[in-house]
Amino acid sequence: MTLPALLLTRPAPQSQRFAAELARRCSVPFRTVIAPVLRIDQFAPEPLPADVAGLVMTSQHAVDRVTPGLPVWCVGERTAERARAAGHDVRGVAPDAARLVPLLVSAQPATPLLHLRGVHVREHLADLLGARGLPTRERVVYDQVPVALNDAARALLQQSVPLVVPLFSPRSARLLADQIAAVRGGLKAQLLPVAISAAAAATWAELAPETPVVAARPDGEAMAAACESALVAGSAA
Repeated sequence: MTLPALLLTRPAPQSQRFAAELARRCSVPFRTVIAPVLRIDQFAPEPLPADVAGLVMTSQHAVDRVTPGLPVWCVGERTAERARAAGHDVRGVAPDAARLVPLLVSAQPATPLLHLRGVHVREHLADLLGARGLPTRERVVYDQVPVALNDAARALLQQSVPLVVPLFSPRSARLLADQIAAVRGGLKAQLLPVAISAAAAATWAELAPETPVVAARPDGEAMAAACESALVAGSAA
């Protein structure tokens, strides 16, 4: 049996949680290398505009940028859990931004809303909500700064091993594919990319020859299940 490997490129805390979950559920042994391709730089908190009636948080990195007091709508259970732990009044949770829009339209909360987001986004949620009759502003509260792969990751890419590569966003997929492209000449690992969404898979496919598996749903549970399947398949290769 070939021992497969897992390359995790999210910031270290998220990667460590995901690795622990996979170790708990996976039926085959594997080794893990954590090599973030992004660093989160949070900006200093600022007072909220006095007329804001509710907050939209699409990442847990936004939770600590404001003090509790307003209704909050979140993308992802992890973001919601962290928001509740920080004292925020979470009124609704959706698995992704696309499904948060109809959730908010159905709830018809008081407006204006304020979307707390990172520098880099695929779509401007404020525009989508505004087009559906919910005036929404946005505030950039953190940056996602690219980081070079560490030595452990580079060494892993040069080993003949089935290597499961979770892709948690289009941007991280692009950053990782770009870095791997630079070392393709010495690449020996058999890459098994697993994408959280069709968008993340499409971004990878633009830059790399491997075809990603797409998780059944855009959430951590579905990603863990898809990565487990990939690790099992890799161990039998």
